[in-house]
Amino acid sequence: MKKIILPYLLLIISLIVYGCSKPIKKDLNTSSSSSDAIIVRPTNVPQEASLLNIGFEDMPVYQWSIFSNYLKKENKIYHHIYGFDFYDIDGKKQSTMYYENMQSRKGKVFDLKNSQISLYPGNTTLQIITEKDTLLFFSVLELKELRNWRDSLEYLRIPSIYYNEDSLLVAGEDIRLHISEKQKRDYIVYIDYEHIIPYRLCSDCKSLPTEISFFNRENGNIYFIERSCYLELIYKTDLNKIIKINN
Repeated sequence: MKKIILPYLLLIISLIVYGCSKPIKKDLNTSSSSSDAIIVRPTNVPQEASLLNIGFEDMPVYQWSIFSNYLKKENKIYHHIYGFDFYDIDGKKQSTMYYENMQSRKGKVFDLKNSQISLYPGNTTLQIITEKDTLLFFSVLELKELRNWRDSLEYLRIPSIYYNEDSLLVAGEDIRLHISEKQKRDYIVYIDYEHIIPYRLCSDCKSLPTEISFFNRENGNIYFIERSCYLELIYKTDLNKIIKINN
Protein backbone atom coordinates (compact mmCIF):
# COMPACT_ATOMS: atom_id res chain seq x y z
CA MET A 1 0.00 0.00 0.00
CA LYS A 2 2.79 2.47 0.93
CA LYS A 3 4.51 1.80 -2.41
CA ILE A 4 1.33 2.84 -4.26
CA ILE A 5 0.56 5.93 -2.14
CA LEU A 6 4.04 7.52 -2.38
CA PRO A 7 4.16 7.87 -6.20
CA TYR A 8 0.57 9.13 -6.14
CA LEU A 9 1.47 11.87 -3.64
CA LEU A 10 4.49 12.90 -5.72
CA LEU A 11 2.26 13.21 -8.79
CA ILE A 12 -0.23 15.42 -6.91
CA ILE A 13 2.57 17.68 -5.62
CA SER A 14 4.08 18.05 -9.10
CA LEU A 15 0.70 19.01 -10.54
CA ILE A 16 0.21 21.67 -7.84
CA VAL A 17 3.66 23.18 -8.49
CA TYR A 18 3.04 23.21 -12.24
CA GLY A 19 -0.33 24.85 -11.79
CA CYS A 20 1.11 27.58 -9.56
CA SER A 21 4.00 28.36 -11.90
CA LYS A 22 2.03 28.21 -15.13
CA PRO A 23 1.92 31.71 -16.68
CA ILE A 24 -1.42 33.50 -16.80
CA LYS A 25 -2.50 34.67 -20.24
CA LYS A 26 -3.12 38.43 -20.08
CA ASP A 27 -5.51 40.45 -22.18
CA LEU A 28 -4.08 43.33 -24.24
CA ASN A 29 -6.16 45.73 -22.17
CA THR A 30 -4.52 44.75 -18.89
CA SER A 31 -1.20 45.50 -17.29
CA SER A 32 0.51 43.99 -14.27
CA SER A 33 1.87 46.20 -11.52
CA SER A 34 4.94 45.51 -9.40
CA SER A 35 2.65 43.90 -6.83
CA ASP A 36 1.39 41.47 -9.54
CA ALA A 37 -2.12 42.95 -9.40
CA ILE A 38 -3.87 43.05 -12.76
CA ILE A 39 -4.91 46.57 -13.72
CA VAL A 40 -7.56 46.85 -16.42
CA ARG A 41 -7.09 49.57 -19.02
CA PRO A 42 -10.19 51.83 -19.15
CA THR A 43 -11.86 51.89 -22.54
CA ASN A 44 -11.19 55.61 -23.07
CA VAL A 45 -7.43 55.25 -22.50
CA PRO A 46 -5.56 54.71 -25.80
CA GLN A 47 -4.39 51.16 -26.43
CA GLU A 48 -0.77 52.31 -26.77
CA ALA A 49 -0.64 54.10 -23.37
CA SER A 50 1.93 52.94 -20.81
CA LEU A 51 1.18 52.33 -17.13
CA LEU A 52 3.37 54.37 -14.73
CA ASN A 53 3.72 54.24 -10.97
CA ILE A 54 4.24 57.83 -9.82
CA GLY A 55 4.08 56.79 -6.16
CA PHE A 56 6.24 54.29 -4.28
CA GLU A 57 6.66 50.55 -4.65
CA ASP A 58 4.83 49.89 -1.38
CA MET A 59 2.35 52.76 -1.93
CA PRO A 60 1.76 52.82 -5.70
CA VAL A 61 -0.12 55.57 -7.50
CA TYR A 62 -0.78 54.53 -11.07
CA GLN A 63 -1.29 56.67 -14.15
CA TRP A 64 -1.52 55.94 -17.85
CA SER A 65 0.60 58.03 -20.20
CA ILE A 66 0.95 58.43 -23.96
CA PHE A 67 2.56 60.87 -26.39
CA SER A 68 -0.24 63.06 -27.72
CA ASN A 69 1.08 66.00 -29.73
CA TYR A 70 3.57 68.83 -29.98
CA LEU A 71 3.33 72.13 -28.13
CA LYS A 72 1.09 74.61 -29.93
CA LYS A 73 0.99 78.33 -29.09
CA GLU A 74 -0.95 80.93 -31.07
CA ASN A 75 -1.27 78.65 -34.11
CA LYS A 76 2.46 77.87 -34.12
CA ILE A 77 3.61 74.29 -33.55
CA TYR A 78 6.90 73.62 -31.75
CA HIS A 79 7.98 70.22 -33.01
CA HIS A 80 10.85 69.93 -30.53
CA ILE A 81 8.54 70.10 -27.48
CA TYR A 82 6.58 66.88 -26.97
CA GLY A 83 3.27 66.69 -25.13
CA PHE A 84 2.23 63.62 -23.10
CA ASP A 85 -1.29 63.00 -21.83
CA PHE A 86 -1.70 61.53 -18.35
CA TYR A 87 -4.79 59.63 -17.18
CA ASP A 88 -5.60 58.38 -13.70
CA ILE A 89 -6.19 54.70 -13.04
CA ASP A 90 -9.90 55.12 -13.82
CA GLY A 91 -9.22 56.71 -17.19
CA LYS A 92 -9.92 60.36 -16.32
CA LYS A 93 -7.50 62.69 -18.10
CA GLN A 94 -5.43 64.56 -15.52
CA SER A 95 -3.11 66.76 -17.57
CA THR A 96 -0.90 67.24 -20.60
CA MET A 97 2.75 67.75 -19.67
CA TYR A 98 5.55 68.83 -22.00
CA TYR A 99 9.05 67.43 -22.36
CA GLU A 100 12.21 68.00 -24.39
CA ASN A 101 15.36 66.17 -25.38
CA MET A 102 18.48 68.14 -26.29
CA GLN A 103 18.74 66.27 -29.59
CA SER A 104 15.26 67.45 -30.53
CA ARG A 105 16.29 70.99 -29.52
CA LYS A 106 19.09 70.66 -32.11
CA GLY A 107 16.62 69.65 -34.80
CA LYS A 108 16.32 65.87 -34.62
CA VAL A 109 12.76 64.59 -34.94
CA PHE A 110 11.65 61.46 -33.06
CA ASP A 111 8.68 59.29 -33.91
CA LEU A 112 7.14 58.56 -30.50
CA LYS A 113 4.03 56.78 -31.74
CA ASN A 114 3.72 53.30 -30.22
CA SER A 115 6.61 54.07 -27.87
CA GLN A 116 6.95 52.58 -24.40
CA ILE A 117 7.10 55.11 -21.54
CA SER A 118 8.59 54.65 -18.08
CA LEU A 119 9.75 56.95 -15.32
CA TYR A 120 13.46 57.55 -14.99
CA PRO A 121 14.30 57.97 -11.26
CA GLY A 122 12.14 60.90 -10.21
CA ASN A 123 8.86 61.96 -11.78
CA THR A 124 10.16 64.71 -14.05
CA THR A 125 12.23 62.65 -16.50
CA LEU A 126 10.66 60.12 -18.87
CA GLN A 127 12.46 57.21 -20.47
CA ILE A 128 11.05 56.62 -23.93
CA ILE A 129 11.72 53.39 -25.81
CA THR A 130 10.99 53.48 -29.55
CA GLU A 131 11.74 50.98 -32.29
CA LYS A 132 15.10 52.69 -32.85
CA ASP A 133 16.11 54.52 -29.65
CA THR A 134 16.02 54.65 -25.88
CA LEU A 135 15.69 58.33 -24.96
CA LEU A 136 15.42 60.53 -21.89
CA PHE A 137 12.99 63.47 -22.01
CA PHE A 138 13.02 66.12 -19.25
CA SER A 139 10.02 68.21 -18.21
CA VAL A 140 9.84 71.80 -19.45
CA LEU A 141 7.68 74.94 -19.27
CA GLU A 142 6.80 77.10 -16.31
CA LEU A 143 3.83 76.43 -14.06
CA LYS A 144 2.48 79.98 -13.87
CA GLU A 145 0.53 79.30 -10.68
CA LEU A 146 3.86 78.79 -8.87
CA ARG A 147 5.14 82.32 -9.47
CA ASN A 148 5.94 84.38 -6.39
CA TRP A 149 7.11 87.85 -5.38
CA ARG A 150 10.25 88.80 -3.46
CA ASP A 151 11.53 92.37 -2.91
CA SER A 152 8.99 93.74 -5.42
CA LEU A 153 10.22 91.34 -8.14
CA GLU A 154 8.13 88.57 -9.64
CA TYR A 155 10.00 85.27 -9.85
CA LEU A 156 9.20 82.47 -12.26
CA ARG A 157 9.66 78.84 -11.27
CA ILE A 158 11.47 77.20 -14.17
CA PRO A 159 12.38 73.52 -14.75
CA SER A 160 16.11 72.82 -14.93
CA ILE A 161 18.40 70.12 -16.31
CA TYR A 162 21.81 68.76 -15.34
CA TYR A 163 24.12 65.77 -15.93
CA ASN A 164 23.59 63.04 -13.35
CA GLU A 165 26.22 60.60 -12.06
CA ASP A 166 25.74 58.50 -15.20
CA SER A 167 26.48 61.53 -17.41
CA LEU A 168 22.87 61.61 -18.62
CA LEU A 169 20.99 64.86 -19.07
CA VAL A 170 17.97 64.70 -16.75
CA ALA A 171 15.52 67.02 -15.00
CA GLY A 172 16.78 68.74 -11.85
CA GLU A 173 15.04 70.83 -9.25
CA ASP A 174 13.14 73.90 -10.42
CA ILE A 175 14.92 77.22 -10.18
CA ARG A 176 13.57 80.71 -9.43
CA LEU A 177 14.27 83.40 -12.03
CA HIS A 178 13.41 87.05 -12.53
CA ILE A 179 14.42 88.40 -15.94
CA SER A 180 14.54 92.08 -16.85
CA GLU A 181 15.64 93.51 -20.18
CA LYS A 182 18.49 95.98 -19.89
CA GLN A 183 19.01 97.09 -23.47
CA LYS A 184 18.25 95.46 -26.80
CA ARG A 185 19.76 91.95 -26.45
CA ASP A 186 21.14 92.36 -22.92
CA TYR A 187 19.30 91.19 -19.80
CA ILE A 188 19.76 91.08 -16.06
CA VAL A 189 18.70 87.80 -14.44
CA TYR A 190 18.02 87.33 -10.72
CA ILE A 191 18.54 83.68 -9.78
CA ASP A 192 17.14 82.13 -6.60
CA TYR A 193 16.68 85.57 -5.00
CA GLU A 194 20.39 86.25 -4.44
CA HIS A 195 22.46 86.03 -7.63
CA ILE A 196 22.29 88.94 -10.08
CA ILE A 197 23.87 87.91 -13.40
CA PRO A 198 24.13 89.68 -16.79
CA TYR A 199 22.93 87.69 -19.81
CA ARG A 200 22.76 88.22 -23.56
CA LEU A 201 20.34 86.85 -26.15
CA CYS A 202 22.19 84.43 -28.44
CA SER A 203 23.02 85.54 -31.98
CA ASP A 204 20.94 82.73 -33.54
CA CYS A 205 17.73 84.16 -32.12
CA LYS A 206 16.31 86.38 -34.85
CA SER A 207 13.05 87.39 -33.21
CA LEU A 208 11.89 88.34 -29.74
CA PRO A 209 11.51 85.16 -27.66
CA THR A 210 8.33 84.47 -25.72
CA GLU A 211 8.04 81.84 -22.98
CA ILE A 212 10.90 80.17 -21.12
CA SER A 213 11.20 76.41 -21.56
CA PHE A 214 14.00 75.39 -19.15
CA PHE A 215 17.27 76.35 -17.43
CA ASN A 216 20.52 74.46 -18.12
CA ARG A 217 22.59 74.20 -14.93
CA GLU A 218 25.61 72.93 -16.87
CA ASN A 219 26.24 76.07 -18.93
CA GLY A 220 23.82 78.59 -17.43
CA ASN A 221 21.76 78.93 -20.61
CA ILE A 222 18.10 79.88 -20.29
CA TYR A 223 16.15 78.33 -23.18
CA PHE A 224 12.95 79.73 -24.65
CA ILE A 225 10.29 77.68 -26.43
CA GLU A 226 11.67 79.01 -29.73
CA ARG A 227 14.15 76.30 -30.73
CA SER A 228 17.05 78.63 -31.61
CA CYS A 229 16.56 81.15 -28.79
CA TYR A 230 18.29 81.22 -25.42
CA LEU A 231 19.99 83.61 -23.05
CA GLU A 232 23.69 82.96 -22.44
CA LEU A 233 26.12 84.23 -19.83
CA ILE A 234 28.05 87.35 -20.80
CA TYR A 235 30.81 86.44 -18.37
CA LYS A 236 31.60 82.72 -18.24
CA THR A 237 33.02 83.11 -14.73
CA ASP A 238 29.43 83.64 -13.52
CA LEU A 239 28.91 79.92 -14.11
CA ASN A 240 30.66 79.36 -10.76
CA LYS A 241 27.74 81.09 -9.02
CA ILE A 242 25.26 78.82 -10.78
CA ILE A 243 27.15 75.64 -9.93
CA LYS A 244 26.91 76.52 -6.25
CA ILE A 245 23.11 76.66 -6.43
CA ASN A 246 21.79 73.44 -4.93
CA ASN A 247 20.37 70.95 -7.42
